[in-house]
Amino acid sequence: MENNHHIVTMGMRDNGEIDMLNLKEIPRSKGIEHIEEDINYVIQDLNIYNPDIIIVDKGFNGNYNDILMKYYGEGRVYSCVVRSAKSNGDPIAHFNTSDSTVTIDKLTQNIIALSNMKRGSIKFWRGADHDQDIALFCRHWSNVIFRTDETEDSDTHEIGTQQVISRKGADHYAQSMVYANLGLNKLMKEYSTTRNHNTEVSVINAEDIIRPEKTIFQDEYGL
Repeated sequence: MENNHHIVTMGMRDNGEIDMLNLKEIPRSKGIEHIEEDINYVIQDLNIYNPDIIIVDKGFNGNYNDILMKYYGEGRVYSCVVRSAKSNGDPIAHFNTSDSTVTIDKLTQNIIALSNMKRGSIKFWRGADHDQDIALFCRHWSNVIFRTDETEDSDTHEIGTQQVISRKGADHYAQSMVYANLGLNKLMKEYSTTRNHNTEVSVINAEDIIRPEKTIFQDEYGL
């Protein structure tokens, strides 16, 4: 629902496997008597997992970003700034520690997150095939649209193309997963650097959507 907050929690095991830990939908608070009640529920849900990093939408319900940053401290909470729906093909998530933001090319990061899931890199909990939250998660992904628009240069009148991302309905869980994937990739790169790890962090070509054999729930929901 448009009036709900959507939380996607992901984590990585010691062996490098990535797990989808939880999907949570929390209604937005309505009325003075319930002011900021929803952000308290968000924090309660996050605290179950003691998250190393939290990425939220830049426009997350007014001052809620500041509340999360104050609660968890700088370096753990980042506000995501999404560039135009028209893609420039930039695959890098630009983290800025000075203002606690991360700026992304939306289309590219959506393709990277979706590719990770399609190739089976993200594991779901047992019984997820028949989980209502997973069904909603899949519907949200099915609402994400990648398309190529024709463009014309105003000066030369040369015809070209432009990659664009849009949606045909609610896509909140999909975008929340994109944010979770951003945070996980940041932590993996930091771990690789600080531990002088020899294994490179895998970066998927945004134009190469891998399509391995689908899991049961992916096949059922057409993901």
